[in-house]
Amino acid sequence: MTIYELCLLHSRADRALRAVVAEKLQPVELTMMQWLSLGIIAGGPKEGLSMGNIAEHMGITLPQVTALLHSLSKLRLIKLRTQRRDRRSRHALLTPKGEEALRKANSTLEVGLGDLFPGERRRAYVSMLEHIIPCETESVTIGVTLKRK
Repeated sequence: MTIYELCLLHSRADRALRAVVAEKLQPVELTMMQWLSLGIIAGGPKEGLSMGNIAEHMGITLPQVTALLHSLSKLRLIKLRTQRRDRRSRHALLTPKGEEALRKANSTLEVGLGDLFPGERRRAYVSMLEHIIPCETESVTIGVTLKRK
């Protein structure tokens, strides 16, 4: 297989996975990006995560994070807390409704994608992703399961 064919196959797999995740998330009324955001926020510190940290973990721009967090705030899944030291900085925290939405989404996806990524196949896939994206294990896996208090 050529590098071109490999990259084309990867691109098709990425679109297919996104489509499956989007379909499985429909019953919980979340988009994939909203779900990923909730997971990242849940995996962060108690005082919340800054928009910059969220952008870094997701690999997206600050304006994209702002729009995403605004939509989650309107749904009352997160709250944005202005920082005392720097009034321009806001940190995102999950609300109880957001914790429940994340719990439902994670459960739905574990069941819905379990057959696609069973045990050893999941570990092999994660290993390959970590090889492609070195030193990003934490940002790839943060928020996969909701932290218990």
